[in-house]
Amino acid sequence: MNRKNAELIAVQKAAEMKQCELRQAIDKLENQLSDTVNNADQIKRSSEEKVNP
Repeated sequence: MNRKNAELIAVQKAAEMKQCELRQAIDKLENQLSDTVNNADQIKRSSEEKVNP
């Protein structure tokens, strides 16, 4: 029983580490998406200013 508990704890810790990695990856992607949207908005405004000075 002790060995089984140790195995379960190891699997749980590995899952928690993977979850942390995934959260970090999601945060990075969210930041990249936000930067991309902001950049697109800036380009759109700049383009509109050139067309309608």
